[in-house]
Amino acid sequence: MHELSIAANLIEVASDVAREQVASRVTRIHVRLGVLCGIMRALYFCFGSAAKGTLCEGAILEIEEVPLTAYCPRCDARKTPSGRHNFRCPTCGSPTPRVLSGREMQIVAVGLAPPTDQPIPAQSPKRGQRRASQRQ
Repeated sequence: MHELSIAANLIEVASDVAREQVASRVTRIHVRLGVLCGIMRALYFCFGSAAKGTLCEGAILEIEEVPLTAYCPRCDARKTPSGRHNFRCPTCGSPTPRVLSGREMQIVAVGLAPPTDQPIPAQSPKRGQRRASQRQ
């Protein structure tokens, strides 16, 4: 399941941030996902089980959906097509193959709980997992 590996990567990045900031746990993860990713519901579904036993257990996953926009060369403007699979300008009907937004997948913010007296466990990445490219 593709969404499970994405959830695992989000958890890994957020846990790394928590360890770097000496936080006791992650309280929330705010992510921007473009509508063309098509994984929002599945990511919500698998996030809780993927977070069990990690610094992200109990964290709230906030997903900000980024709408699809494309550039219309005929109108010379940014347009919002009528649907996820309709790449035509809603004004003039011309093809709009240049997608400007709607494919994003980025971590915007990680909420952290203050440190406690207990040490934070060091967790190493599981075999086959990659780090997400953007952290904040």
